[in-house]
Amino acid sequence: MDTRRTSYVVNKGKPASEVSPEIAAALTASSMVFKDLDKAYSDSLLDRATQVFEFADKYKGSYNDSIGEGACPFYCDYSGYTD
Repeated sequence: MDTRRTSYVVNKGKPASEVSPEIAAALTASSMVFKDLDKAYSDSLLDRATQVFEFADKYKGSYNDSIGEGACPFYCDYSGYTD
């Protein structure tokens, strides 16, 4: 892969309402996969999913605005985090 993969931080001052709920959903799905295999790990994933979702629900704002120019070319067609 030759695409540059820059990491960005989201936080209270720079939220990411498009990304954070997707992360929460992925963690929740992963917890379901591990539920019968490793209950402690499954519970940990679900706990983190809850934390990420609560963050996303409390701190709403555009990922594009938070990361600025880093949004392009991947998120340039953004139409609003409420879509």
